[in-house]
Amino acid sequence: MNFSATLRVSVAVMLTAIAPAAAWGATIYATDFEQSEGYSLGGLNGQQSWTADTDTTVQGGQKSSGDQGVQMTADGSYTGQFNLMASLALTDPSGTYSQVTIAQDVMVTAPDEAEYLVATMDGTTRTNSVVFNYWGGITVNGVYTGASWVVGGWQALEMTLNFAAGTMDVTYGGTLIADDVAFEAAGGVDSLLLATDDYLFAGSSMYYDKLSITGESGPPSVPPVADAGGPYCAQATSWDGATVSLDGSASYDPDGLNDPTAIVGYEWDLNLAVDSNGDGNPANDVDATGALVSATFPVGQRDISLTVVDNDLLRSAPDVTTVTVSEISVAIDIKPGAFPNTINLASRGAIPVAFLSSPGFDAATIDPSTVTLRGEDFTSGLIKLKGNKNPQPMASLVDVDGDGDLDLLVHLDTQILATYELTSVCTMGALTNAGFVVSGSDTIQLVQAP
Repeated sequence: MNFSATLRVSVAVMLTAIAPAAAWGATIYATDFEQSEGYSLGGLNGQQSWTADTDTTVQGGQKSSGDQGVQMTADGSYTGQFNLMASLALTDPSGTYSQVTIAQDVMVTAPDEAEYLVATMDGTTRTNSVVFNYWGGITVNGVYTGASWVVGGWQALEMTLNFAAGTMDVTYGGTLIADDVAFEAAGGVDSLLLATDDYLFAGSSMYYDKLSITGESGPPSVPPVADAGGPYCAQATSWDGATVSLDGSASYDPDGLNDPTAIVGYEWDLNLAVDSNGDGNPANDVDATGALVSATFPVGQRDISLTVVDNDLLRSAPDVTTVTVSEISVAIDIKPGAFPNTINLASRGAIPVAFLSSPGFDAATIDPSTVTLRGEDFTSGLIKLKGNKNPQPMASLVDVDGDGDLDLLVHLDTQILATYELTSVCTMGALTNAGFVVSGSDTIQLVQAP
């Protein structure tokens, strides 16, 4: 079925009596179609600046309050399109009001017959619509809401348009059936349409009463403010770096300082130097979402950013901060007291290695069982063990360099060390008892057995 509106204008009224005013809850238009407002029973044509055909009448049989209401009757002339039955011309409120609510009482009769449409228009473009489908469901902006319309009973229909966000909420019978639905098409509102497609049978009717259009305005909606937290500093817990917890919960929306739901989106770019989405711009990636994020960062410093989105769908400027992950740098001495540090990999013995304490580091905090070569697993078992029943790493605390501080002296198993590819600079590392990476380097000279 083609839901495009055919412009067979039946009813039109210009809103000149009530001028828009920039105030909260300002009434743009309101009518109950009552005799006291100048309406009389019969065709609406010619009444109160309306123009109507014979299918749209003021009647007293069905009304939600007072004595009178409007009836739109399907005449069976189905053309495959919505036939325009009423058009209420407006001075476009989108330039004056941030939000407009169109409220009316409606009643639909005879299911499985005609479909009815309530829509906002910008020129000939339909910007929003609520369709009472012939099969009983309600569609908003082309999306089925899961709601069904009530047969033969008055229900309040409210369409709330948020011009800043370009979204609409719809309430039917006091129940929210559509929340923040995107406009069907971009634009303002210069008329309200009431239409039917005259589907299948003549005699089905849609009744309207208590029509009101109100506008809300205030300070222009402003973008939210992102707060990425940081700068973040962490000690590496593996050769891959460290898992860092990022906290963007201090971000806020100036339009909703006391509204915890004002921020609806958190977009983290975890490396401003890398274009992870491949669009040519490394500064607009979304690598993680959520106010609280945990991510693994390598050793070194990295720039990251957070952008937030508020409930008006306005985006903040990115807030840039840094994440710095460090290893604990220590001095190591392979074969203390010897130089050059010759290693015979054919030997079946052990090679002493000292991790030296310094004013800022206590080598006694190292777990000797984790000593290994850079990049290798901390459980590789490089330390020679002693004892048969309960073997322990060959390690001791001694003052190796004579500075009065105890250093950690371990002994590497030469046979295990020989399984690795070694170069003239040997970088070793370990984990502290708290699980942080320490690393240091010394030179070696590989020799062959005589």
